Amino acid sequence: AVETKAGPRCIEVSVVPKDRGMVEIAVCDSGPGIPPDRLEKIFLPYSAVKGSRGMGIGLFWVKRIVEVMDGTIDVDGSNRHGGATFIVTLPSGR
Repeated sequence: AVETKAGPRCIEVSVVPKDRGMVEIAVCDSGPGIPPDRLEKIFLPYSAVKGSRGMGIGLFWVKRIVEVMDGTIDVDGSNRHGGATFIVTLPSGR
């Protein structure tokens, strides 16, 4: 998604310890973002955005893997860079 946007491109990753032995991993980009009407379907299988190159099953499997690891994943469709932010919360393993 980042390669479809003109101008400066960036991806930021942050890791923050949370309560109850959890860690939050946030990944944000400067891509085009995700329209609000797509957010509720983003983790469904075969929900690729029209014109994308994939089949739309990647985020479905990411969510399943995160859930098997007793974690959660959420998405914010727009951030300060104009792109999307994915937030994964997982047990820290400590």
